[in-house]
Amino acid sequence: MREVTWIIAASGSGIANAAVIPALQATDGSRIIGHCSLSQPNVPLDSTEAKRYVTYEEMVVESGADALYIPLPNNYHLDLIRLAVENGVNVLCEKPLAMDVAEVDEIIKFTHDSSVIVEEAYMTTHSLRDQRLREIAREIGSTEAEARFTFENKSFDNYRMDRRFGGGALLDVGIYVLDPIIDLFGEPTEVEIVAFSEKNQTDMDLEAILLHREGKRSKITTSFIRPEEQFLRFTNENAAVSALRPFTPSVDDVQIEITDDNGSRKTVMTEGNYIYRAMVEDFNNAIITGTKPRRSLAQSRLVQKVIDHIFDVARS
Repeated sequence: MREVTWIIAASGSGIANAAVIPALQATDGSRIIGHCSLSQPNVPLDSTEAKRYVTYEEMVVESGADALYIPLPNNYHLDLIRLAVENGVNVLCEKPLAMDVAEVDEIIKFTHDSSVIVEEAYMTTHSLRDQRLREIAREIGSTEAEARFTFENKSFDNYRMDRRFGGGALLDVGIYVLDPIIDLFGEPTEVEIVAFSEKNQTDMDLEAILLHREGKRSKITTSFIRPEEQFLRFTNENAAVSALRPFTPSVDDVQIEITDDNGSRKTVMTEGNYIYRAMVEDFNNAIITGTKPRRSLAQSRLVQKVIDHIFDVARS
């Protein structure tokens, strides 16, 4: 299998250095050949053979790389993705892919006649446990779901706390709670806001009831002000399926719990996997073989459309 060469934007970012860069370095056939950090004079990649570029444009245009990873604040995604596509560079971009569905539509438009791949870096869908949990939820005929992703974000200097940069709890972690629900139940037909609060026009806390076709119903919670919690459960009249730490599982998180209406519990064990590496491997394979990556732009668009709808209801 041929080598896939990578360049990294914002190479000093936390998620890049904690997860994606190590995944690239651990994946056979991946090689980081360039990076750029506009805000930090020294970053870990400076100690490698990867060339440090002065600007993103110089890096994208001159590096000759196969793929670009983008962990920039959300408002910078669209323009850099466009630059990469224009120069034939495939893009793996941190979630959320864009600020709103209109931007996702732009990305879909300018990639329509291109062989370049643009994918949202949503790693949970590469978890073998997540895949099996969704299968079981379908098998039991789930009709209700509840998902929560909350934590206290106390860093007010972080772009995630500024709406102008695409900050806010729903954009930051909404994909985790919404994607499995939309996957099983489809797009909601109605949104009911239970709780909603903002600070400096940036959403800090949200609870919403989503009504779906065929009488299915879900509840989501996203928050920057509540204690840290990850929760996902699908239920029907007789059973419930859930897992601990469902959205950011480690390689050791392999248990799925199935509980019946009598309180009896069954544990299903799955394989564990390094989900960031699995995401990189899937993306590399798509580049090399021409197959579609696991996450499509259509899936990203649908989640973003629902997020936009929830915001419209909440702010009205």
